[in-house]
Amino acid sequence: MKVAYISAILVPLASGFVADTPGQKTRLTPLRDATREASVDTVNRKDFVNAAASSFVAIGLLGVGEPAFATGRATLDQTFERYAPRIRAGGEFYQGEFKQMVAKGDFRAIKEATEGVPPKRKEDLQKIDAGVAARARSAGQFSEDRVLTAADLFASAFSSQNSISPKTKKMKDSVEKVREAVKEMNLLAKQGTGEVSAGGGLFGFGGGKKPSEAELKQKIKQLYVVGGNAWNEYVLAANENLALQFDRFEFVK
Repeated sequence: MKVAYISAILVPLASGFVADTPGQKTRLTPLRDATREASVDTVNRKDFVNAAASSFVAIGLLGVGEPAFATGRATLDQTFERYAPRIRAGGEFYQGEFKQMVAKGDFRAIKEATEGVPPKRKEDLQKIDAGVAARARSAGQFSEDRVLTAADLFASAFSSQNSISPKTKKMKDSVEKVREAVKEMNLLAKQGTGEVSAGGGLFGFGGGKKPSEAELKQKIKQLYVVGGNAWNEYVLAANENLALQFDRFEFVK
């Protein structure tokens, strides 16, 4: 099976660079011309233990649940039932509504879609549930808290509590790539709305240069492709040798 890569068509693994700034080459994906079109279609690894610990941030808020290990206290059936719906919804949103947001260069919508659960506010303390439900609902449709935490925890299901399997490592490595792309898209979208100033990042402009709106939109399109290809790598790893009773995850296109 070959992993699907985002393009006008699905293409096999190949090399390609897109240079948007004179003299600068940015390693992206197999899509040499993907981000030169008007639409999106033509657009460290962390330590396992630390990543697992950080993933607990959203557990209480979104009801993601604790890590379930296939060889531990919970079965793969339970784990699949718990996390698969959230992962599927994330993929569908990414290739649907989110793609349109990126194509239009809608900075505010992109920011909201990738924004995590907001911090607790003083007024939340006056609510019966301390504002948990309201804050959970405000998490973006492709945010760390709503999608990527679930993807990470599902990956853990293919390892024992004492040993990390190659499958888990592949899946977690792919999630980390998606995570970095999402963080960058969120940052660039905030630059587009004027909430933060330019600088740094995976596609940073450097030198304190203020990017134009067109440049920001172009970089977000590049990141959309990076994130989509990493998501497809995750899907490929997840589907590999998955028991027949489980529905396969779909690639984003």
